[in-house]
Amino acid sequence: MALLRTSTIPATRRVGSIALALALSAGALAGCGGRQDVRVPPLAGQELSASAVELANAGLHVRVRRVPNPAALGRVVDQDPAPERSVSSGSAVTLSVSAGPRQGVAPPSNGQASDAALSPQAAVPAVLSLRQVAAQDRLAAAGFSVIVEPREGAPAPGHVIGQTPGPSTRLKAGSPVTIVVAKSVPQVAVPDVSGQTEAHAVKALSGAGLTVQLALSNVSDRAKEGVVLSQRPSGYATVRRGAATTVTVGRYLAPPPPKNKKKSKRRASTTNPPFSKNRPLPESQPGANAAPPN
Repeated sequence: MALLRTSTIPATRRVGSIALALALSAGALAGCGGRQDVRVPPLAGQELSASAVELANAGLHVRVRRVPNPAALGRVVDQDPAPERSVSSGSAVTLSVSAGPRQGVAPPSNGQASDAALSPQAAVPAVLSLRQVAAQDRLAAAGFSVIVEPREGAPAPGHVIGQTPGPSTRLKAGSPVTIVVAKSVPQVAVPDVSGQTEAHAVKALSGAGLTVQLALSNVSDRAKEGVVLSQRPSGYATVRRGAATTVTVGRYLAPPPPKNKKKSKRRASTTNPPFSKNRPLPESQPGANAAPPN
């Protein structure tokens, strides 16, 4: 009678093998399915820090937008997408976070201190030389609202070149901070106005955003009176908006009248002078050597 040989596997090894197989199967399914949809949790009324942790656990990213609101400082007052919405994992959720009440809000009439009175002060961060988006994010994170003032023609377009109030100034949360952002000047094409009238040339150049300077040049042709003779820069040249352009316009100048010629008096001819009895006769004439009569 043949004996059957059997081998036994310890229970711990069997359990570990099953768990590994299940993990590999779950990973394979997740890899085949790609990104999964997740539910956006409700976050209104929570602290910003707790909301950020909850979104991270759900596989979502957080974006913060500071807004003036009577809610407590740092509380979430709104969110986008709305709660219970299904979104792809890795999506961003924008949270509107209270930066305190807007300045100028009257305190409540129940005798209790308003949130504005209890809101702490913070130092204005330095944002000079930062790009506009980075400066706005830094100021919003510090609890301030931002006012952007563009300035054309300044160097470093897109960067902050000034701020009011200055760095380290202590303000209440929600206070506005103005940043001056350099903006590049757009380029424009110079209209060709040669041969046009002065009025049409000025209208065309001003309409293109250019500054017009007029120069006059005397012309003897009445048809060129008030007509553009030349322009600088020339037509179709590319310049910065607001640049100066000079147009030379003809000004008719009548020619001077002809000068009157003085009449010259003709003198009498002296080739044949009149006869004079006291003048001696030429020798060739008869009686030139005769004696005078007695």
